Amino acid sequence: MKNIFKTIILGLVMGMHAQAQQPVSYNLYTINPFLINPAAMGGNDCINVFLNSHNKWTDLPDAPKAYTLGGHGKLGKNASIGGMLLSDNRSLVNYLTINGMYAYNVKIDDKQNLSLGLSVGYSNNSLNTDKVQTQIKNDPAYQVFNNSRFDVGFGAIYNYKTIKLGASIPHIFDQFGNYSNQVNFNLSYDYMTKDKEWKLTPMMMARNYKEVGVVYDVMGIATWKETVTGQLGYRTDQSMLAGLGFRWNNLHIAYAYQYNVGSTYNAFSSSGTQEIQLAFRICKNHKEPAPVVKPEVKAVDPNAEKVNVNVNMKDEKYGNPVPGYITITKGNNIVYKGQGDNSGISSFYLAPGVYQMSVTAKGYIPAEETIDLSKSEKGTKYDVVLKQPKIEKGLVFKLSAINFETGSDKLTSTSYNILNKMADIFKDNPQMVVEVSGHTDNVGDDAKNLSLSQNRANSVMNYLTQKGVSAGQLKAVGYGETQPIADNATDEGRKQNRRVMFTVLEF
Repeated sequence: MKNIFKTIILGLVMGMHAQAQQPVSYNLYTINPFLINPAAMGGNDCINVFLNSHNKWTDLPDAPKAYTLGGHGKLGKNASIGGMLLSDNRSLVNYLTINGMYAYNVKIDDKQNLSLGLSVGYSNNSLNTDKVQTQIKNDPAYQVFNNSRFDVGFGAIYNYKTIKLGASIPHIFDQFGNYSNQVNFNLSYDYMTKDKEWKLTPMMMARNYKEVGVVYDVMGIATWKETVTGQLGYRTDQSMLAGLGFRWNNLHIAYAYQYNVGSTYNAFSSSGTQEIQLAFRICKNHKEPAPVVKPEVKAVDPNAEKVNVNVNMKDEKYGNPVPGYITITKGNNIVYKGQGDNSGISSFYLAPGVYQMSVTAKGYIPAEETIDLSKSEKGTKYDVVLKQPKIEKGLVFKLSAINFETGSDKLTSTSYNILNKMADIFKDNPQMVVEVSGHTDNVGDDAKNLSLSQNRANSVMNYLTQKGVSAGQLKAVGYGETQPIADNATDEGRKQNRRVMFTVLEF
């Protein structure tokens, strides 16, 4: 009998909630103000993602449960974007809200800034017909809850030093399309102890609901080393609030409990409201710049902020040093040109970044490599060993810089530079005869693969003849999929099998 009485009371309370469509009364807004105000986005340079679970009167069946998934991050210097998905299940009625959000921060001066936020989305109300009797399902008074509507909200946050004033309207319209008059106001002040280990924050929140009136929160929050947070407060609907949060690096978990001390609530439920939130930050690694020490007497080394690159060129077959010529480019700009010494070593300095290296040596096949110094520390060394194939009869080699458009025999523009160097070698050595062979993986029709390999070999030969190479020095052959050099069962193997090879027939 007691459970039946509780269920009846709960149904009446749910009915009042459905009529007013009050938003979820979050208790962890102290830790995550984005829950109630879209202007709170972009407080750091990270992508912030959270999942919030809000369960009311946990000892009763079909008690209100709300689940919120949201995230936000910076969009440029002053703007931020985010989104929130709310599933609010209130016994007979389910509410679903999906919102996209935008915020813009205006720095007034060194002490003040203002953030403005907009929330736009879609809301749907649906009557949970599994929980009502058949005659009630057809009642027009209940069918009004099955509807969808446009949802919009606003927010603003003003900061002056450590004082923060916020205001938000989470939903302009109620479930019937009328103005909801739902407004939140909050005021807080951050006080840091002298040792900077503790932050103490008194906070006041005022929530105005059209049917309920104004409800106040008075909160006290203490944070230790930005790691542990505790909160304690009172809500004027006769509720006590308590919460605890922990942060490990970029992971944060928080729990809050609301207990109603008033006789109205305790008449049918002695349990309170539990709220759990899991949040995660995805941040870029910002390395602190090394302190600049000004030398007292010594001149500043112009290469101190660069990476020392050492290229060691060797004969691939015999291991002898190759004093080749090196050209380093970044984009369309040449940043270094030089020649290796008698040991085949060339040493130079480059700022951290990504570069293209082109190497030529008389009597050797040219090479092109990428030098990635983007993760290299300034003042460190970066060693490259190049094993260059010497041109002689019987040499078989591959030029990795030669590529084609997908499924086509058309050369990409990145292939031209290495082919131009090969053309110079042919013209300098008119006695040189080379077979250009095309190869594919085993995917697709055999005949088509054979044709594609032949056409690709022809494309390379045609490009070289257009650059002045005698047609008698070249022979184009397509082998299709008949000569694999790796396992076609893997992506990497198939990638290696798709190639153009060169075989020196005469030299």
